Amino acid sequence: MEPVGIFAHVRLSPQAFDRFRAEHGAALIDDVRYIAANQRSYPDDVISPDGYYHNKGNALVVQYDATAQRLFYLYLLELRSLEAMLQVPSLAVLQRISAYKDLPGEDYAVFSASMPNLLYDARWAAYAITSAGWQPQDPATVPDAAMQALWDDAMRHFFDVCDRYYAEVGEGDWPNARLFLDPSLRAQLAEAGEVVA
Repeated sequence: MEPVGIFAHVRLSPQAFDRFRAEHGAALIDDVRYIAANQRSYPDDVISPDGYYHNKGNALVVQYDATAQRLFYLYLLELRSLEAMLQVPSLAVLQRISAYKDLPGEDYAVFSASMPNLLYDARWAAYAITSAGWQPQDPATVPDAAMQALWDDAMRHFFDVCDRYYAEVGEGDWPNARLFLDPSLRAQLAEAGEVVA
């Protein structure tokens, strides 16, 4: 079966992104630390203190585009239900971003039953994101332009990164989890250090 995916865009100014990153960046990227730990420790499992298991095949993408003034979040997960997706620790952190959203308009989070087929397969849930919070929305009503923008960023920040990685190293292990992070978050990840198995 294909992995599921959580996709989100949130428009916010560079200053607002810097505040969000300073206050919540370490918690946001903690999932990446545990994914990387499970990539290193396989076949042994490393469980985070909150009891969450971060599958070594998961991938968390968090990128900020200063020109578009938009944060892109994608979590590719080896899960099989919406209920399990809603338990992802970094999603709880991302939901705090509404308090930092200083640009007008609705943005969207979409929970896809098939990450590689976002535009075509079932969408399990969606949320409209405003400065007031996350409001459940019928997934079928998310505008086509918003869906296409999510997919375009997935191509740029996930699939293209994977293609470049495998072009350099050939077939092999899954790309290192840090490759999918915004440079500012990658620096925070380096400061936090590795999770010791």
